[in-house]
Amino acid sequence: MESSVVSLELAQALLELPKITAQELYTRLEGKIGTVSLPQFRIELSKWLADGTIPGYEARLGRVGGIYRKGSPNITLNAGEKPTVQLDPAPISAFIGEYLKTNTRITVSQLIELVDIAPLNEGQFRSQMSEWLNDGKTFPLFESRKGKTGGIYPKGAEVDKWIPSVDESNEGTEAEHSNGFAVQITNNLRVHQSDERNWVIQKLTGQTWVNKGYHPNIAGCLKSVVKHMVNGEFSGANNLVQLKDLANVFKEVESLIFTQLEKNLQVQV
Repeated sequence: MESSVVSLELAQALLELPKITAQELYTRLEGKIGTVSLPQFRIELSKWLADGTIPGYEARLGRVGGIYRKGSPNITLNAGEKPTVQLDPAPISAFIGEYLKTNTRITVSQLIELVDIAPLNEGQFRSQMSEWLNDGKTFPLFESRKGKTGGIYPKGAEVDKWIPSVDESNEGTEAEHSNGFAVQITNNLRVHQSDERNWVIQKLTGQTWVNKGYHPNIAGCLKSVVKHMVNGEFSGANNLVQLKDLANVFKEVESLIFTQLEKNLQVQV
């Protein structure tokens, strides 16, 4: 799928319309983008809009959400007017399934960032998702879990182990942990060895490093980071938009890790 093809169709659509949803754009592109699925299209489009690959447009949430030309006003609804189109659960289900191929879980907050929820607002979407997840038929392959590692999981999957987030002010202490250290990948993305058995992907949110997933070894952790970056899920955490850039970053990370391991071994000796 070429970004130029998507950009041209988007430009043509927004000459006629004030805004368009990702699903509507996907329908217009039928036969022009190969066999890309709607969930894959949503992920790629979200990344391209965020990193400027397709410039001049922005995605907006809410009852009048969709893709707009940057700076253009939202369409308006008359007072008391309710959306006439209801949200279709099928593309939401397909997106969750695609996302969970490379992730253990997804939260409703993440869904709100990654998919079109128009014509619903955030509160309505959360209520709708709760209804779908508990009716026993809309999402038969998934289930909702509560708690600190809550979210939407494949049915029957093991719940993620909870690892406390680390405040930025404790970063130096944490890096000197007897069996672990942290390696910064970008300004607000890093991997951290929380203990002898776990490596954690962390993203800086405000002043807090928030855990995004844990792995039993560094190889699996870095592989997961690459997948997240390529899929655009960490697009807000970095300015890396090309695979060659990712390759360079991870060569540097690998070097930092081996250097730190050597230091740890020398200290132990």
